[in-house]
Amino acid sequence: MAARLLLLNHADLVSPKVQRAIIDYVPWKRMQQIRDMVDIMHNTSLEIFEAAKRSANEGNELGRKDIISALYRANSTASDEDRIPDSELAAQVSSITFAAMDTTSNAMARILSILGQHPEAQEKIRAELGDAFKDQEELDYDTLSSLPYLDAVVKEILRVYTPLPFIARETVRDAVLPLQ
Repeated sequence: MAARLLLLNHADLVSPKVQRAIIDYVPWKRMQQIRDMVDIMHNTSLEIFEAAKRSANEGNELGRKDIISALYRANSTASDEDRIPDSELAAQVSSITFAAMDTTSNAMARILSILGQHPEAQEKIRAELGDAFKDQEELDYDTLSSLPYLDAVVKEILRVYTPLPFIARETVRDAVLPLQ
């Protein structure tokens, strides 16, 4: 506890490079585990960003309608004064990924909970999925999207129990979102 307080109070006095060296040097197993998790998240974020960047630079935007690609394309076409460095865009990938995982896991937990309370809906979904699996071993996105009852159940649960009921943001000026 004392070490934690000492590190937190003085973290802004030391450069990130020195902080990393201290973390690498100190034999504190939990700190090493956290460092490794942060490294994995950072490296994965860089891979995702670089893939979106490569795809946009090659002109291969077929199938790349994700938010990271949209951010990169919008940033590429922004004026010099509005453009953000690629390093900052890449850093946003971790935040977006964490937010998406959190809301997705909460939504999935809610869907499973509601389905647990309605066995008749479970049976209909099970039958619909069984029919879809007759033709193939794995279901792709298009096949899953074409299952009307599953789609209706998921949309209704998300409508009634939205993962983000409140967003405390307000625009200060008009903006156009690049959806394509």
